[in-house]
Amino acid sequence: MSEEERIVLVFDVGTQSSRALLINQFGNILAKSQKKYEHPYFSNHIDYAEQDADFYYQKICEASMELSQAYSLLFQKIEAISLTTIRDTVVCVDSEGKPLRPAILWLDKRRAKGKPHLPNVTKALLKTV
Repeated sequence: MSEEERIVLVFDVGTQSSRALLINQFGNILAKSQKKYEHPYFSNHIDYAEQDADFYYQKICEASMELSQAYSLLFQKIEAISLTTIRDTVVCVDSEGKPLRPAILWLDKRRAKGKPHLPNVTKALLKTV
């Protein structure tokens, strides 16, 4: 007798796209929908990165609907939902949970030129923290 497949709907909201995935209890990705961002953020000031607070919600809804239509039988078996998001993103809301302003994003500078040169001792210390 085989065990019934258990399905989790996973949303992964990243800096370049949002994804919806159907994953079983063994960690196998059964289906995936990805919605790439044409404009991942806007910047009205130097070093700012912002986005409409509902933008990401709309993208995961689009990805979810696509999965629902393409994999309706799997979609009906969903038992749980998981959400991972971009680190350090802030959405300021009022007492009713409505956004007061655009989301404040972490501006990823890992590819920025002009990084300071750190001595090897400093690099080693930072890795131990």
